[in-house]
Amino acid sequence: MVSGAHRADRFGVRSQGEVDILTNDVTRARRAVAQGRFAPSHRALEQQWPAEHSRPGRARSSELAPVMLPVVPLVLGGRVAGAAAASGADGTSTAPLVLPRPIPLNAAARSTSPVAAAHPTPPGVLRHVRGWMLVLPVDGVALLAPILVWPSVLLPVVAFTVISLLLMTGGGRYRARLHASFLDDLPSLLRNLVAAAGMVALPVALARSGDELVLFLRGVLVAGALLLVGRLVTTSLINVGRRRGWVQHPTLLVGGGEVAGVLARLVAEDRRSGLVVAGFVDAPGTELTGVPRLGDFCDLERAVRATGADVLLLADGDLDETEMVRALDDPAIADVDKLIVPRMHVLRTRNGLHDRIGPIPVARITPPRLSGVGAASKRVTDVVVAAAVLLLVSPLLAVCAAVVRADGEPAIYRQTRVGRDGATFECLKLRSMTAAAAAGADGPSWGTDRNANRITPFGRFIRATSIDELPQLWNVVRGDMSLVGPRPERPTFVDTFSAEHVGYSRRHRVRPGLTGLSQISGLRGDTSIGDRARTDNYYIENWSQYSDLAIAVRTVREILLARGR
Repeated sequence: MVSGAHRADRFGVRSQGEVDILTNDVTRARRAVAQGRFAPSHRALEQQWPAEHSRPGRARSSELAPVMLPVVPLVLGGRVAGAAAASGADGTSTAPLVLPRPIPLNAAARSTSPVAAAHPTPPGVLRHVRGWMLVLPVDGVALLAPILVWPSVLLPVVAFTVISLLLMTGGGRYRARLHASFLDDLPSLLRNLVAAAGMVALPVALARSGDELVLFLRGVLVAGALLLVGRLVTTSLINVGRRRGWVQHPTLLVGGGEVAGVLARLVAEDRRSGLVVAGFVDAPGTELTGVPRLGDFCDLERAVRATGADVLLLADGDLDETEMVRALDDPAIADVDKLIVPRMHVLRTRNGLHDRIGPIPVARITPPRLSGVGAASKRVTDVVVAAAVLLLVSPLLAVCAAVVRADGEPAIYRQTRVGRDGATFECLKLRSMTAAAAAGADGPSWGTDRNANRITPFGRFIRATSIDELPQLWNVVRGDMSLVGPRPERPTFVDTFSAEHVGYSRRHRVRPGLTGLSQISGLRGDTSIGDRARTDNYYIENWSQYSDLAIAVRTVREILLARGR
């Protein structure tokens, strides 16, 4: 129990003065300042409060805005050392509370932070401007411009424009580099333009006259020249906006080590990255010069909300990787850009990293495409292919079902499995075990040694050829499963494996699959569950339509070579 002037919560011991402010009791909060229960550096906050706050009673929330902005973030990371020991017998504080510097969220508080003070507050309208709002329209106009001169090649130019934009954005949203440089971008721009032109020129050459091909290639040259000029202009405008402080991105450093300190200094000294460090999170006792600590890593989501940060920069510090991954998966910060400094970054030179802050390379963490156009296209592919294959193999399924049914027991075996987001469903299979074993008379079992004694002779054949899995095509059509994804498991084993293996539960971010990267990598049967989880999560993080196609082709090869269970 903490008496009198202090209260405890998940962030440690909170002073009564802080509680009064958070509950809109301004009179008591002002008294706390007067009695020295805030650190002297925080008494300047008293000057920000309007004079009408001195009247008795509670103030309206709108009147308290200047008070709460500096203090709410302060509470997030604030810890009061020895508060109980500092309380007197009557429950009042006998020593001032030493609290960290408040997060610079307004002009007065910003002046207390060297890092924040180096960046002026941007105008309200420009605060929400993003690079893609400028670059993509200019790119699109430049690429479509040849239509005005040669309207006869309308369709090829439109196709060239769409493919070029997809290649330049990676199929996602365009993001301006932290180190924005036209010359650095020039090689990739030229590669993408040549690739897009080649993909369109071939069908034009086959389907149209030679004259139209010549006109199209002329259009490509004109469009490419205009795009390069446009990129030179937009890159210059982005850099001007950043240097003048018109465009800023509040940034939280994750980690408070040496690299984090260097990053904070580089960002403060050079505005061209467009970042403004609002604070950092790391273990208690960690300090960064001029940067306020906002709490432990478990406080990351609250710190993001308090500071309005739209960028997380993962550096070095006393951080647990498991905790880090769990926090970064929080849907509440899904829209926050995440950048990471690679380990041993001093040894990484020509490694494909496309951005940097000063001399420190930075990689952007691209979230897996679990929704949107990519996910919709995957679902359409699943339904169309699964329905077609199910119709094609229905005679084979009928014959196999008749053989299995010969012992008088049902041919289809239904088993509860865990699917996307932890939802359960009935997974369908051709029964390959004896009726008693399939009914679960012996309880759930794991491992091939015990299962080997319960499999029928015909069951060994349909398992080796994966024919027993074909009824799951209906699960795919219904939406329980996908053609490619992590294999579903029974609830009992999901609970056990999730507790024993880090990252196992993250497999359930997507629909389970009929086949998957783990299966074609030999991770089936009695193999490492940890390796399966890592392989499945790798597939999710790096998913693409091509990866699904490659896995499907390799699965067919495994079936033809009878490398099943």
